[in-house]
Parts: sequence; C-alpha cells; structure tokens
Amino acid sequence: MVEPIVLEFKIDDIYIDNPLLSKNDLLKYDTEYCYEKVTKEIDRFIKAQLNFPNIKKPTITCNYEVRYECFVPRKVDKVGDYVTKKITQEEQIRELYSEITSSLKFLSKLEFKYFLICLYYKESQAEFMIQTGATRTSFYQIKDSCVVKMAGAMGYTKEI
Repeated sequence: MVEPIVLEFKIDDIYIDNPLLSKNDLLKYDTEYCYEKVTKEIDRFIKAQLNFPNIKKPTITCNYEVRYECFVPRKVDKVGDYVTKKITQEEQIRELYSEITSSLKFLSKLEFKYFLICLYYKESQAEFMIQTGATRTSFYQIKDSCVVKMAGAMGYTKEI
C-alpha cells in the first residue's frame, strides 16, 4: 500500500496547515455516511483505550502533530512453523490506533480541533463554536471536511 505524500509549507517559520475541503468538493460525498463511519471508528478507538490500557496510545503535541510509536511483539509458536499466525485482538487495536492517527495528519487545525472537541471529547457544536469562534455555516463546513478527510484516509468515503 502506497501512503500519500503530505506536504508541509513554511513561510517565515509560520506553518500553513491543510486547507478545508470546499463546499463544492463536499457536495460530491455522502457526508452523513462518512460521519457515521468515522464516529463508529472513534468510539472503537475510545473503548480500546479503556479496555487495553497497556497498549501505547498515540501522542498529540501542542502543534497538532501526531506522534505514534508502535512496538509489535513477535510471538513464536512453540508447536512449530506449520501453525498459521493469527491476528490477535491486541494487534487489531494497534491497527485501529494507526488508522485513526494516520487519518489525523490530513486535517487542518480547525478540523483537528473539531476532531478533539466534538468527536473525541464528545462536546457539543456550541462548545466548538465558542472555543474556535466559528459561525454556524463555517462549523458545518469544518465538520463535513473533517469527516470526509478522515473517512477517505480510512477507506470509507462514499461519493454521491
């Protein structure tokens, strides 16, 4: 699988983040479907953090960068090499962590704030608008852009 290249531009040491998807671009996608899929994966992500506290979680820095370290222990089958390797639940959780964190690198700062405030911490739309100063129309563009980008990175986009 080839991972897309993420470009970072700096002008006078000021970071320019990823742009929001335009309203015309968003019309191409079933945003409700994307929202449903993304929230389902984030809920799995939150439950996994509670059920598997020993698995290293991704770290998010104050600059909205995701730091993720994953050490997958190799298990040796005592019976021999003829037994096929099974994917354990722990490995599936690591894959989920990786999937969520890799989808975050495509978000703009406002989309990332939407992810944290509304999807991860489960705060309200009003709380997001208070913290960011977003209007109602800009909120919906930020929300839809965030879920479409995350769904796309996870392979769940659905075009209309």
